[in-house]
Amino acid sequence: MLIHPDVETAIRLCLRHNRPFVAYSAPGSSTLHFHSSGTTVECPGNRHFIISAFNSPVSEMLHIPLTHNAAETISLLADTIPSLPTYPSPLPPKPTTHSSYTAGLARVISHLRTHGGKCVISRAICGQYTDEADWIGFAKEYFNTYPDTHRYFYHTPQTGTWIVASPELLLRYDSTSMRLSTVSLAGTRIAGSKQPWDEKNIKEHNIVTDFITSTLRNAGIEPHTAPETSTMHFGHIEHLYDPIEAEAVLDKHQLMGLLADLSPTPALAGYPRKDALKLIEDTEGHKRLCYGGFIGFSEPDGSVETVVNLRCIHFWAGSYCIYAGGGIMPDSDPEQEWEETQHKSRTARYLAEKMIKHP
Repeated sequence: MLIHPDVETAIRLCLRHNRPFVAYSAPGSSTLHFHSSGTTVECPGNRHFIISAFNSPVSEMLHIPLTHNAAETISLLADTIPSLPTYPSPLPPKPTTHSSYTAGLARVISHLRTHGGKCVISRAICGQYTDEADWIGFAKEYFNTYPDTHRYFYHTPQTGTWIVASPELLLRYDSTSMRLSTVSLAGTRIAGSKQPWDEKNIKEHNIVTDFITSTLRNAGIEPHTAPETSTMHFGHIEHLYDPIEAEAVLDKHQLMGLLADLSPTPALAGYPRKDALKLIEDTEGHKRLCYGGFIGFSEPDGSVETVVNLRCIHFWAGSYCIYAGGGIMPDSDPEQEWEETQHKSRTARYLAEKMIKHP
């Protein structure tokens, strides 16, 4: 991916001025689009980039109106003095150690063997950086590594800065055709295996599929799935994958309600959701913030496209954090789950070490 010099300059200026922005590229595209705004409040009649943190009410969603392109942003900021932060920086999470992660998983697995269900437990891989850190260089390589994903580089004063390459569509709705799309994406293994998927991964995936289709039916929407589950590649790993389609007439209120019902799916939290969220709160030693939430676009005509905020790195105030997790089932093995997070985060960890000059 080639990033236009104006886009690079605009990103650097927005980071310096603490100005909300989003740079984004659709799957298969080699173009990085850019917009910035002076606010994170919804402006009626505008196209918006929307941000919802993990397990956060949709009423607290942030909106970046797409009001200024790269050239306009440069014109606005180039000769102005950077403003002071208006929001406190999040406290840097402590990195998750191998011992704490596997011990936590052992407790979760014991609970699931007694009560059933699934729970997604993540870990935080953290470090520090200096002003010389090349985040745009990081984004270029990261985005080039995963060209078939939804790629975002965004910042707000409230959230800090995130770089995302997400393979997981949460909800797409076209208000003109009334077509709705989502996916069930769960189960993980090293890419290229010739063996059938194991029972643990199939069960994990089926929980996600059943949750999504049941949620749609409860909203009066009849979902349609492919005859057979397929496999989606993501770099050196692969997942089980089911596209889900439907037709529906939905207004903005109904769409927001459906997003609230779908997020977080069992692929990011677990199932039953209430029990899984309690296990996450009791087990994880960090706040997920935007990781596991959703991001995307809302259009003036009522259409939306949102993806799950994962395969991401978060940075702010000299600290960075890579998040990675896995679906825990009653027959999970803590050591294998740790290795899964190693595989999922491998590219981001490599690029962080390559691009970030530690203080």
